[in-house]
Amino acid sequence: MAEADLVRRSSAKYSGRRDLDRLRGKFLQAAGMMALTEAQREETWMMVEKFAGFGFCKAHAATYADISYRMAYLKTHHTAEFLAAMCSAGAGFYHVSAYVEEAKRWASRCGCRR
Repeated sequence: MAEADLVRRSSAKYSGRRDLDRLRGKFLQAAGMMALTEAQREETWMMVEKFAGFGFCKAHAATYADISYRMAYLKTHHTAEFLAAMCSAGAGFYHVSAYVEEAKRWASRCGCRR
């Protein structure tokens, strides 16, 4: 948690760039142990760095992280229910058709019938 906050502060220019470079190296090394390709690791880090550049206050960042974690958990462990809820609630960033396409991709990967 402390390092996540350091990433937030470093990329929002509250702290030095040296900290961010050190954390980037640590992130890329850890992501490599997860069998991600170098391109995937770099792309993920760039997304984190760009998002952190918004400069959210700590309370907002923590709240957003909590919501993101919960949504990722639900999508991973209760995929059908999660996607159905996103469609029926009109929630999320994407149009309902994007969630329908994601449901189709998920169904084809897990061997589920449509």
